[in-house]
Amino acid sequence: MLEQTNETTISISLFSPKTCFKIDPINLGAQYTVMPIRKFDIYMFVTFLAGVLLFIFADSLSRSQVFYYSAGMSTGMIASLIILIFIMARFLPKVRSQVFYIKASPTTNTF
Repeated sequence: MLEQTNETTISISLFSPKTCFKIDPINLGAQYTVMPIRKFDIYMFVTFLAGVLLFIFADSLSRSQVFYYSAGMSTGMIASLIILIFIMARFLPKVRSQVFYIKASPTTNTF
């Protein structure tokens, strides 16, 4: 008797406190194995490394005028951009946002 295998991989968010999913095999006597595997997340490591570097160089960065003014200017520019996006969103028609939600829903396959 040939053994049929059907391997399925499910990507689960690393940030959710708990994840629940159900396995419902077609054959009631079918054997299955669940193997949770955590993959190395490079973005989390880079964020951690940036935080450690900021902590190490905090004394010299806090005394630097270039860092002080560049951080202030970039924060102000990003805040202005966010405010501009919110103002522009009011002028867009509501029909477009509904179409976007329909296209971005996980039940449709129109990517």
